[in-house]
Amino acid sequence: MIRDAEADCDKINCYYRTPCKKDIYDRAALDKFFLATGVGQFLEHDCFSFDHSVVLNRIVDKSKLKGLVDEDISKGKEVKKIAMYNQVDDQQPPPLQYHISVSASIFMRLN
Repeated sequence: MIRDAEADCDKINCYYRTPCKKDIYDRAALDKFFLATGVGQFLEHDCFSFDHSVVLNRIVDKSKLKGLVDEDISKGKEVKKIAMYNQVDDQQPPPLQYHISVSASIFMRLN
């Protein structure tokens, strides 16, 4: 998402720029893009927000997070550690097999 304004007092423009450099300003344009490219089979509307109050790239104070399940679910397979938290209950998830190869399927949902 790109947020910009020409002056501090201007209304903020919220839009997404696609890899093909098309700017999408609303859900209608998003629908057209999904239909034209077929990317809608991998992404859903709830992956996008055109709400001006959405804050991106926020810093999370991990010391305040509770429910740490695993400090690195990739077990060192990724450059950066990927922590897993369960802030709902005390249950542990089933064993996880982490793969670094990219795979996509029409049955897979990406968020």
